[in-house]
Amino acid sequence: MLRRNRLAGAPSTRSAWLIIALAALVLGTLLASGCSGGAGAGVGGPEGAVQRMFAATAAYDAQGILDNATHTSMTATDVAAFKKQAADQKALYKDKPYYKDVKIVSTTYPDPKDKNTAVVKLSLQWLSDPANGTYTQRDETVTVLLKDGVWLVKLY
Repeated sequence: MLRRNRLAGAPSTRSAWLIIALAALVLGTLLASGCSGGAGAGVGGPEGAVQRMFAATAAYDAQGILDNATHTSMTATDVAAFKKQAADQKALYKDKPYYKDVKIVSTTYPDPKDKNTAVVKLSLQWLSDPANGTYTQRDETVTVLLKDGVWLVKLY
């Protein structure tokens, strides 16, 4: 009777376990990619925070910068002034991104026991002469902190 059920298309025990394992692998991959870097992040971890913040800076998006950075010492007045400055620069230098070609060089954890603080070295081009649209190559190092499960770039 068992033999006839298999011939009639009933799955074997090995096939059932294979399907379960594949489903678990797919689900795990989807969960890992969705949880790695916060809402809408293509890249997770400290590198994702750096990339999102510099993308916001390139677009003169003050709120995007603030959303991806630690800025606990900024007052409401500071934030308002920061947003106005970004809007003024965007209007002045329209069609010229402030930063471009941001490349992550390395990510390290200065204290091996503390995985909540990372140092990210990057190479980028910044708008050095807005009138002529000239960019200059620059290397920079930023500190990135894990706060409440979200990586944020330390502004100062």
